[in-house]
Amino acid sequence: MNDPEFDPYLPPRAPVGFPKQKSGSTEGIDGNPWLTVWTQPRATIRGIVESDPTKNVLLLSAIYGIATTINNAMSKNGGDALSMPALIAVFLIGGLIGGLLWNVVWGAIMLWTGRWLGGQATYTETRAALAWGAVPYTVILVLSCGMMIVFGLDLFRSVDIETVPLLPVALIGLGLVQVVLGIWSAVLMIKCLAEVHQYSAWRSFGAMILGGFLVGGIVVLIVLAVVIPFSVMKAGG
Repeated sequence: MNDPEFDPYLPPRAPVGFPKQKSGSTEGIDGNPWLTVWTQPRATIRGIVESDPTKNVLLLSAIYGIATTINNAMSKNGGDALSMPALIAVFLIGGLIGGLLWNVVWGAIMLWTGRWLGGQATYTETRAALAWGAVPYTVILVLSCGMMIVFGLDLFRSVDIETVPLLPVALIGLGLVQVVLGIWSAVLMIKCLAEVHQYSAWRSFGAMILGGFLVGGIVVLIVLAVVIPFSVMKAGG
């Protein structure tokens, strides 16, 4: 009873979130963050940033990049032009680079827009929130790899349905799973960003929308900077 903050007139309180780890590890967290983030994103990311905000950020970013790269190869029939070894190289190298760039660049954007709306997160915390919000993409990656084992190169080619009758059904099933998990991942990212920025999920959602407009505006400016001079040169020639 020597605790100066103890008040006998208040009801007992249980600790919220994960305890802070002095060692910089998350081993003492009550629950596996890979699992708890699915249903308790705010408490999970709070425990992570208070113990080791860089924990698994690179790994999760790579998983996100590889999963999205495989999906793009399937939707664009990448197997029509590349062999399976070449596709795997693209998935590993391109997906890794793309995932890391996504985390670094989008993390900076979410830091800016989040602070514009009154957020308090650091750049490292923002990147952690995005990475841990992408945990559902681990399931997408596992399912995609499983389909690669079953269907091989046909998964990435424009093949006749009659030659591989189960492929369309498998693709539809994978597509539905990707939609559901993609939406859930977006929800987790919003909630994780809200926690590190210390504001509501709605404000976090607004920061994401604002970030999307920011990226769109930059793309438009780049296109105009390229198209207008080209058009002038063409007209003058």
